[in-house]
Amino acid sequence: MLKKGKCMYCAEETHLAPVEIWNIPGKFKYYCQTHYFQVLISDERDKQAFIDYYRNEATRSWLCTDGLKLYNRLTQNNPAST
Repeated sequence: MLKKGKCMYCAEETHLAPVEIWNIPGKFKYYCQTHYFQVLISDERDKQAFIDYYRNEATRSWLCTDGLKLYNRLTQNNPAST
């Protein structure tokens, strides 16, 4: 769903497409056509880095409750098994 507004990347006034913030479910930022795919790729890279870093159970133990819920949601782990 496109909407009119300012791109969160370049501030150009244009039609924007939503990108869901990977670490805040249900929240969106809006980007122009020029930056939309650039942001998607960058966000996917950040999300994968988070998952890779906390894949180790010892490292994952450092996460706060919300961080652990995020990790479980992203990896679709059963919270009882972590």
